[in-house]
Amino acid sequence: MCIDDTIISTIAHIQQYIPQARKQGMKVLHFYFSTLHNHALHPKAGVPQLTFDQLNIIAKHLTDLKHDTVHSLESEPKLQSWHWMSSNTLI
Repeated sequence: MCIDDTIISTIAHIQQYIPQARKQGMKVLHFYFSTLHNHALHPKAGVPQLTFDQLNIIAKHLTDLKHDTVHSLESEPKLQSWHWMSSNTLI
């Protein structure tokens, strides 16, 4: 998690950062959240979702089916996805 480009690793750090921002007269803080793992459901809407790397593999499969060719999944690069979600929060 980050607040305004500052990495936050503990709750205590959040509790220190917000009062400091208030003292500096900051009206808006930008919170950034990320996950290390892909989730099958959208975090806000709760609907199923596909990640970009899954869509790329589906596109290759569809192309292979269209052109009657064989594609090996073992040649696919293993990608780790980071999903960033940001929100503005008033203090």
